[in-house]
Amino acid sequence: MIHLINAANRHLYTAVLDQMHRARTDHFVGERGWTNLAVQSGQELDEYDTDETLYLVGFDEKGGIAVSARLIPADRGCVLSDHFAHLVEEGPASGPGVFELSRYFASPALRGRQHFPVKASMNLAVIEALVERGASRLVGFTDLHLLGTLRYSGWRVRPIGLPAAYDEGTAAAFEIACRPADLEEMREAVQLPGRQLFEAPSWLPRGCDVRTLADATSLVINVPSALSTPALEAVSRTVRDWRPQGDLEPLFARLGERAAA
Repeated sequence: MIHLINAANRHLYTAVLDQMHRARTDHFVGERGWTNLAVQSGQELDEYDTDETLYLVGFDEKGGIAVSARLIPADRGCVLSDHFAHLVEEGPASGPGVFELSRYFASPALRGRQHFPVKASMNLAVIEALVERGASRLVGFTDLHLLGTLRYSGWRVRPIGLPAAYDEGTAAAFEIACRPADLEEMREAVQLPGRQLFEAPSWLPRGCDVRTLADATSLVINVPSALSTPALEAVSRTVRDWRPQGDLEPLFARLGERAAA
C-alpha cells in the first residue's frame, strides 16, 4: 500500500522522511539537474515542506523508497500559484479545496512499463487522499516533454494554460480530476479495484512497524473475494484467541500479593 504521512503520524516515519528527502535530492538535483533547489545535509527541502504538507510514499521489497509524491494544501498558496502563475489561464491554482501535486518521482529500478502497477497504485492513492479531504481541484506543472506521459498515468489530465520557458526548460500547468466519480472511473481503468492508501493512526507508538501493519490492512480489505471468508475467519480467530496478558493465574497471584495502599 501507499503510505500517507501527515502532521499527526509523521512521528512514525522520521527515518522514512529523511530517506525521502535524500531520494528527492538524487532524483531532482542529481538526475534531472535542477539547480535552483535548496539542499540541506543531503536533503532537498523548500518552504512548502511544512506540517500541513502531505507525503505519499511507496516502498520496494527492501524498504527503500519506490515512489513518492507531495501534496500541498493550496489554501494559502503553492509553488504553481506563487512562482509560476503565468502558466495558469484557467484558475484557481490556490484557495480552499485546492491541492498541488509536486515532487513526484519513482526510483530508477521501478521505471518502465513493467513497473506500472506500482505507479498506478501511487496515482490512485493520490486521488483517494484528495477525495477523503473533499478536494475540489488538483493542480501541478511539469516539463512539457513529460506532459504527454501523464496520459498513461491513469489520471484524467488536462492542460490549464500555455507552456512557457523556465530555468530548467519548458513547463506546462495541468489539472487532474479528483472527485469521487473520477476515483471510481480510475480504479476501473487501471484495474486496481481495492484501496491503495494507508494512513497510520496518530495514536500508534513511535517505532511501530507501519509497513507490516499496512500489509496486514491490505490483506484484510483487498483480499480476493474467493479468499475473503477464510482470510477474515483466520484473522478473527487469531484476535479472539489472543491474550495480551498471557496466563491470568500468575497475574492474579501477583495482584493478591501487592501491599494495600
